Amino acid sequence: MKSTINFLVLIFVLAAALLACEKDENEGVYAGGGNLSQDGLPTNFGQCKIVEENFYINNDSLAYRRHNYYYKSNGEIDYIIWSAPHPQYQYPPYDTLAFVKNQVQNIVFQIRKTPYSMPDTINAFHFDYQGQLKKIVNYSDSRILSNITFIYGQLNKPSYYVIEYEDGSKAKVRCQWNHNNIAELRVIESNFPEAPVNLRLSLTYDNQKNPYRKGYYFNGAFWNIFNQNNVKSTAQYQPNGNVDYSQNNYLAYHSNYPISITEKHDSGDETVKLKYSCN
Repeated sequence: MKSTINFLVLIFVLAAALLACEKDENEGVYAGGGNLSQDGLPTNFGQCKIVEENFYINNDSLAYRRHNYYYKSNGEIDYIIWSAPHPQYQYPPYDTLAFVKNQVQNIVFQIRKTPYSMPDTINAFHFDYQGQLKKIVNYSDSRILSNITFIYGQLNKPSYYVIEYEDGSKAKVRCQWNHNNIAELRVIESNFPEAPVNLRLSLTYDNQKNPYRKGYYFNGAFWNIFNQNNVKSTAQYQPNGNVDYSQNNYLAYHSNYPISITEKHDSGDETVKLKYSCN
């Protein structure tokens, strides 16, 4: 049987790093097609795309992981290169994640390649013809490990999602909205003992722009793509009301966009710093 952690990751885990100190920072802001502004920062970002994420542990000066994002001329994502600038984390030296779209079926395949492996499909994103994300299928060595299916309700927002594993484990999770953000995720059906009915995750948000909105292929919690704003805190509750997990995220902003996000853990802090290309 798979571990509890793996099951809950697909149900409730937060987006990978979220960051520190609510103040303006100059680092990480690009203006006009990816060129660094030498005359100060733009006051109006317009439409910004993430072009780089750097992940840090505690006060390290070198990132342990870096994601560089490359886009097609029509604005769709083309591929991502993962690298490890810190010498302690340089195996493997890089991964390339390419995205191939099947126009007929409206599916985008995420294909992973390392220097030591053949290309392998790791995710498939299924959309309807209105562009709504309907399903994410997770693969390993051409075998389906799991899939997440979204059920939409009013205002074209997911009301539920269903997670199914290859071994038959299954859960249905309800999404409760507060305006344009998911305020609560609650398990309402489950045949997996460690993810009981009424296990829930509560989320709070800032009032700034979420750069991951509709960014289906970014690393992190899949539900972040639906939210208008950025997660500031989460708490996971057992059915009896006991809190078994809580997390605060500290963000720094420029022009309503987060440029750094820190998660604080008992073992230390994890920080991501963001760079943008803005029109």
